[in-house]
Amino acid sequence: MGEIWGKIKLKGMKKADEFSALFDSGSTLSHLDKTIAEELGVVMLEFGVTSEIGDGSTKQDKLGVAFANIDGCQWPIFVSVSEKGAVPVTIGHHAMQTMGIKLDPQNETYTVRCNVPKL
Repeated sequence: MGEIWGKIKLKGMKKADEFSALFDSGSTLSHLDKTIAEELGVVMLEFGVTSEIGDGSTKQDKLGVAFANIDGCQWPIFVSVSEKGAVPVTIGHHAMQTMGIKLDPQNETYTVRCNVPKL
């Protein structure tokens, strides 16, 4: 079993773009690199979020909202925004649950049920 990657279209207030994203069921929130968030014009909220790292330490990230499209399923998602990490775009558990994304780790694939109303 390995990693599951997919394409995601993200839209902010400035522009939209498509990215390769890692589906990370171990993360509550999705994550964007700060540079990507700034280029898209992601709407930043007035408060941040404390993220716990795999080693147990914590860090403060900014919190934003981006409009996501995964395989035709569209919905606004919360994203933590911070300096460059190992992966520039990750899709966390909250977005996957909201959008009806089911991971199949054995086959390294995903399906989208699209739980959200059509916009």
